[in-house]
Amino acid sequence: MFNMPTTARSWGLAGVLAVAATLAACGESPTKKVDMKSYAEKLAASLSKICPVAKPDDMTAFDKCRHGMGTGDENLALNDNVVLWGGEQPKLGWDKKKLAYIKSDFWRSTYFSLFMFSGKQKILGEGPEGTTIVSIEAYFRNALPPGAYPYPFWHHGDKWVAYETANEIRFYLGADGKAKFVTRAHEGSYDNRGPWAWAPVKPPAFDGQWMWSDDKGQTQPYITLFSEQYSAGNPHLARLDETYKTVALAMRGGDCMACHAPDGHKIMNRLTMLMTPRHAASEIDGILKSVRDNKMPQTEKGDPKAMDPKLKNELLITGEAFKKAIEEANAWERKNQPKNKPTS
Repeated sequence: MFNMPTTARSWGLAGVLAVAATLAACGESPTKKVDMKSYAEKLAASLSKICPVAKPDDMTAFDKCRHGMGTGDENLALNDNVVLWGGEQPKLGWDKKKLAYIKSDFWRSTYFSLFMFSGKQKILGEGPEGTTIVSIEAYFRNALPPGAYPYPFWHHGDKWVAYETANEIRFYLGADGKAKFVTRAHEGSYDNRGPWAWAPVKPPAFDGQWMWSDDKGQTQPYITLFSEQYSAGNPHLARLDETYKTVALAMRGGDCMACHAPDGHKIMNRLTMLMTPRHAASEIDGILKSVRDNKMPQTEKGDPKAMDPKLKNELLITGEAFKKAIEEANAWERKNQPKNKPTS
């Protein structure tokens, strides 16, 4: 089931689905409290329309889902915010340090679209920080090609199983309907997974590489490449790739990748990931600020440690060049593809 893509794809930009953006659909103002029951119903209905339950290996359904997100009123909110994303961890208590900080638009197009929605929902009650927990029934696409996942979820056996067996997405919503945290859980039901046969999938062995080349020499995961985010005619694509490679080399020289990877929870209190082009693009502002403020790199205890001035200067120069390339690529998309907004 884990066959690599064999044909080139020409897709538009991935849309966005803001958790709180359905306020527009609900007729609520972002500054007012929402009716959680009505809100949850409309959010679940919207998700099931955009990303209905299908075969877990259905690439057409997957592509329609990730490109359909953001085509309605839901694209009006949280486009510049961060999603705190991860698995429910009741044995550890509520600990935001166990969640990944991911730019919301990037998360929606690469993580959230990996799930399918039945349209069923329920309110679970009160959560931390004054939130209301809304459970949306969801099922994971466990049989896509490896490059369709933003990184190898199988780098740890438990991580893959946690994704594969998930049957609900929980939104921890503030009174205004905006999500403070989003988690995956498996305390729901599998009854609505559809009429198709479903079985656990054994993923490839993890070789320690977050990015790799397939048997055709194509870079994977393809979902994290700029060619998936921007139009083929965008004149800034080549410079995006060039500036990313340059800043990535500088980050490796600064030992940034040791912390900013999916297993970085062992070191970082706040996990942000930089190991692919789109991950790095979504975090470039934070990278530059951390370097300027001498907050990066850190010791294993989370304390800042001194960076070689030459390396710091290199990171700032290459990072600014990368940021400028992103800004110009985004500007070109807005001018030439007004219906398809850049996703990071």
